[in-house]
Amino acid sequence: MENFPFIEILVVFAIYLAISFYLNKKLGIKIKRRGLISMHRNRYFLAIDFLFIFLFIGVIMGYANGDFTFMGSHSYLFAMFGLFIMLSINSGIEEWWLHRKDKAFYHEWLSSLLYLMILFVLIIGGN
Repeated sequence: MENFPFIEILVVFAIYLAISFYLNKKLGIKIKRRGLISMHRNRYFLAIDFLFIFLFIGVIMGYANGDFTFMGSHSYLFAMFGLFIMLSINSGIEEWWLHRKDKAFYHEWLSSLLYLMILFVLIIGGN
């Protein structure tokens, strides 16, 4: 833990906040937060979200049992951030598909880019 890239993660998060502020204040694109089991979710996208969660649990259980030894030491990071990235991409596709005029999908895809960049910083900076 001696090489934890704290400053790099703060820089990535500051860039995310600046872009989110720009989308919210300058372009007028509001954030729509819908929970995982919200009543306003489409059932097909909700089923895809639960599929991602079950796959995540399966990968973590398989790694804990020693079945996935080929994945390396960063497998927990890949599994955790993979779940976050896939959930936010799925929510962005749902917003784009069903509520395109609101343009709230930009915030969802921006959050998936944030997760991807933090994963990249942790993998590169942690070595």
